[in-house]
Amino acid sequence: GDIVGIVRAAVEHDEHAVDEAPRIALAEAKKDFDTKAAVFIDTHTKEQFDMEHIPGAINIQANMIKFEMNKVPKGKKIIAYCS
Repeated sequence: GDIVGIVRAAVEHDEHAVDEAPRIALAEAKKDFDTKAAVFIDTHTKEQFDMEHIPGAINIQANMIKFEMNKVPKGKKIIAYCS
């Protein structure tokens, strides 16, 4: 799918969210994607990531982020998604 379809549930305000991570609007995420202003981190399992992900996204499972931050380019906004 395209970025809009993949990211829609992850970035729009979700009253059912169980974490404290700030949400951003879909339009903002799309702009950051188009201008390459952000790094997208897909927190799915490798199997799910292999099936579908945003082009250029980095696959780091949520429970491994603190151990794998060296994979993330510096100086850009980080947008993590899992929906």
